[in-house]
Amino acid sequence: MDRVSVIFLRYTGIDKAIFFTLATQLLGAARGMITIIFVMAFLTAEEQGFQYTFMSITAIQAFFELGFSGIITQYVAHEKAFLSFDGNTFTGNISNLNRLSSLLRLIVKWYSVMSVLLFITLLVAGFIFFYTFGHDTQTIFWQAPWIVICFNTAICLLSSPFFAFIEGSGRVEDVAKFRFSILLIPSIIYCILLYSGLKLYALPISGIANIAISFYWLLSHKNISFFKTVWKAYNTENTISWRNDIFPYQWKMALSWIGGYFMFQLINPIVFSTFGAKAAGQVGFTFALFFALFGVANAWISTKVPTFSELIALKNYAKLDSLFKKSLLQSVLLLILAVLSLISIVYIIDLYNFSIQERFPSLLTFSILILTVIPTFINNSLATYLRCHKEEPFMAISLISGFFSVVGVYLTSHYLDINSMAISYLTVILFATICGYYIFLNKKKQWHIV
Repeated sequence: MDRVSVIFLRYTGIDKAIFFTLATQLLGAARGMITIIFVMAFLTAEEQGFQYTFMSITAIQAFFELGFSGIITQYVAHEKAFLSFDGNTFTGNISNLNRLSSLLRLIVKWYSVMSVLLFITLLVAGFIFFYTFGHDTQTIFWQAPWIVICFNTAICLLSSPFFAFIEGSGRVEDVAKFRFSILLIPSIIYCILLYSGLKLYALPISGIANIAISFYWLLSHKNISFFKTVWKAYNTENTISWRNDIFPYQWKMALSWIGGYFMFQLINPIVFSTFGAKAAGQVGFTFALFFALFGVANAWISTKVPTFSELIALKNYAKLDSLFKKSLLQSVLLLILAVLSLISIVYIIDLYNFSIQERFPSLLTFSILILTVIPTFINNSLATYLRCHKEEPFMAISLISGFFSVVGVYLTSHYLDINSMAISYLTVILFATICGYYIFLNKKKQWHIV
């Protein structure tokens, strides 16, 4: 590697885990642009609205996961701080391994039940919603695709804790490499299916391919050996109790995740019910870009969660703060540049009246909504830092901001216009970020007493 590359990596903070996570996000963004071209070519504006609303409704899984996957990564990392794994052998404190084993058994039971309940709930809720508000789009055949999407979502929920467990054990790079390696296959299948005229069926069928590949990796020899080692180490004297250890933290995380669902996922169904499928497609497309940008920037933070958790367990707060500040600064600068670039692109599309203009909201609406990703990301990063302490101080502000975002979006969309809706949404996001920063400073001062 030449000197310029070394300097670049040093100042951007890109290590191997970030590289593969970032590569996955960037490849995902490129894939997203290609799939958007196929969506615009082979789906009508109304069908696009259905597809993005599908995605928003399936996010209801937050009510079933209740923040557990994030907790798993943190708890595993705290126990892993005193263990080392080499294939199916380990060194370290056996009591920590016993606790990991009890946690693994707990998540198998939890997610098996919740995935079934999620499937049933999504199926019923989706049919009620689309039959109620999709009456002007009776020629769109959404029923069968929706059933398969519900099944896919439930299976993804079932598999999610195992990825979180592996990441918490320190194998962030392995998980990042896997996600990078499988990214293209479902996307290629999706584009082929769209080209073949399968329309709304393309998303659920490609989702099945993604699930198949994910389970193939989870069931690989290396992962099976790891899980077997942990599973067999169960000891009733050293366990993680859901009621005593996890629930006091999880119920706060769960309410925070529910608040996040209100804030980020209900906006599209409200637009669908108020302005129609076409407007929902435009807003949904904007939020697809929102989450793509968020995912890229979050590579600097999410890959550090196991490290943050280990440093907290070892009470090395100086190194923790140094690493967090550096990661946050690097990611925010990148995010600002990306947001300004996107706004410029949409301005050019609007200025020259390109044919794809109808797939975007107005320039003003787009700019306001996409700008919200910056304070949202900052607030989420502060929350991630504090949650690595196995605490959830963001519960109240998450619920309050989620409530007011839904109320604001609903009232402004029904009584004013879509630009007013976007402004009310940005106002709530800014309020939440200011409150989040105050909580961050206060809690860090309380907890970091050596």
